[in-house]
Amino acid sequence: MRFLSVTVSTLIAISAFAESDNVIVHQKTGDNAIAISDISQITFPTSGGVLISLNDGTSQSYSQSNLYSLKFNSVLTAVDEIDGEAVNAISYDGTTLTVPSGFEGINVYSLSGALVAHSVSNQLDVSRLVPGVYVVKAGSLTAKIVK
Repeated sequence: MRFLSVTVSTLIAISAFAESDNVIVHQKTGDNAIAISDISQITFPTSGGVLISLNDGTSQSYSQSNLYSLKFNSVLTAVDEIDGEAVNAISYDGTTLTVPSGFEGINVYSLSGALVAHSVSNQLDVSRLVPGVYVVKAGSLTAKIVK
């Protein structure tokens, strides 16, 4: 069985920039916060869902059908985030990215660096992108959106 594994050292490195050292599991039945220091491994089995192994030898399993998201609290990056207001002249209303005239051409990248959306105009509908964090570039402008 193939799966993606995130080790606790990676989680600790990421959490060093977070306001709170928790992983939030957002699910239909409610949210669950788990301290990063308690996690030894997070796996994403190909069958779906998430398996969180804890340092005490126990694990918590979350089914894909009940899971909305898995997030680190307030992870900071060097790229400005757009929260409904223009940052670096890029605006985002939840579905559409807009840049002013002169910056035509919008590229949206996943955090792995893959180009996931593109427009040659100054607007781009991103409503079809899956929820996640994306980097937006338009000319010399760069911003981060959380969808």
